[in-house]
Amino acid sequence: MSERVLRLRRRYVAVCCYPNERQPEQLWDAVRLVFVKLFGELALIESGLRKVRSRHHKDLLIIACYHSWLPKALAAITLVKSVNGMDVSLDVITVSGTIRALRRRIVAQR
Repeated sequence: MSERVLRLRRRYVAVCCYPNERQPEQLWDAVRLVFVKLFGELALIESGLRKVRSRHHKDLLIIACYHSWLPKALAAITLVKSVNGMDVSLDVITVSGTIRALRRRIVAQR
């Protein structure tokens, strides 16, 4: 009998920056740096934390991570205080289990 393979569930987080002068790549670097400082390189790999490309929302950063790592990813996002020497505030807009639902929620909130 074969073993059942469970697929790891992902969560997608939409993040915006205030002031909105920073590119999503710069924000991603800051979030990743804080995550590694808090939890280490191994946790970065285990969490599946990655940046998702967004053609529709160029001003937003969309981050994906595994379901069980979501609280730690949110902690890292909220602890980002500066990007390239400029004080910023990162706000989580919404969290979803699929990219499609995430995009719908973003459009509904704007």
